Amino acid sequence: MRNIYWLLVGLLLIPVGCTGPYTPPNILVIISDQHSGLLMNQTGYQYLDTPGINKIAEQGVTFTRSYCTYPVCVAARASFMTGMMPSKSSGNLTSYKSIGKTMLDAGYETAYFGKWHVGRSKMDKVSDWHGFETYQDLRRDTKTKELTVDFLKQDRERPFFLMTSFLNPHDCCELARNIAGLGDDYRDGPVEEHMDLEFCPPLPANFDIPPDEAEGFSTRRLPDSSDHTNYGKHPVKYWTETEWRQYMYGYDRLVEKVDAHILDVMNTLEAEGLLENTLVIYTSDHGDGHASHQWNQKMTFYEESINIPFIVSWKGHTIAGRIDEETLVSNGLD
Repeated sequence: MRNIYWLLVGLLLIPVGCTGPYTPPNILVIISDQHSGLLMNQTGYQYLDTPGINKIAEQGVTFTRSYCTYPVCVAARASFMTGMMPSKSSGNLTSYKSIGKTMLDAGYETAYFGKWHVGRSKMDKVSDWHGFETYQDLRRDTKTKELTVDFLKQDRERPFFLMTSFLNPHDCCELARNIAGLGDDYRDGPVEEHMDLEFCPPLPANFDIPPDEAEGFSTRRLPDSSDHTNYGKHPVKYWTETEWRQYMYGYDRLVEKVDAHILDVMNTLEAEGLLENTLVIYTSDHGDGHASHQWNQKMTFYEESINIPFIVSWKGHTIAGRIDEETLVSNGLD
């Protein structure tokens, strides 16, 4: 296993073989929420139109076997921010130095826009710990995109380290409840859903529930579980194949929705003349079942839930369009 985040930090902060003054690149980290790494054009999924993600991948390297440390938001994001496994960072987050503070100490101008959800205490939002000079915790992707674009257009004397964290395709959780007839408002606005089957992707080859699946997984599908909130979280036990395909269609549209924001960010980066001196990373906190094993959501160690996108792109420096199958993991332990 490789430490992808801290390895990159180390490579960027140590100028190797420079013959003149070293100017570190800007760094833009784009994070989505609940995007499975198996559901990208770069990994063979062709039911998406994602020019934004593709623009990053065209000039960079896509790592197809990148994994989150734990398939839930807080634990995965805490690992991302600290480089530590959830067993260490959970409940003890501020004992470890954050990546924002590391980059600030290295001379970067630091900023964070979008969904935070790193810890459950107020301490993780203290700037002395997270290290972001500009920080806004948001759950509206349009506003997150606008703040990012405005930031990229500003003049500055220091290189920037910017993290842009989008909410979607996390609204697939609301999508599932709507398909089940429970009704729920999308956090980031409506999405096209309940389409005719001719427009929906086919069911995955591993749609059937494995006969040896752990009991805990099966219990989570039961709407009559002793946990009375369970049906609201996992309303899929009695879904038909039609409903599963409708879920897949809606999920894909949510990916395209966030991709439109990513494309705006990348176009701004190019228009401002920053593309050649900015290392861009695209990733997500965890994946989604997307009907495999008749599972939506995360919370399991099925491949679909733990495999995440990880694209590293720096025009003129990374190998353009490369697909790399090296195994990676989003923590600080080699």
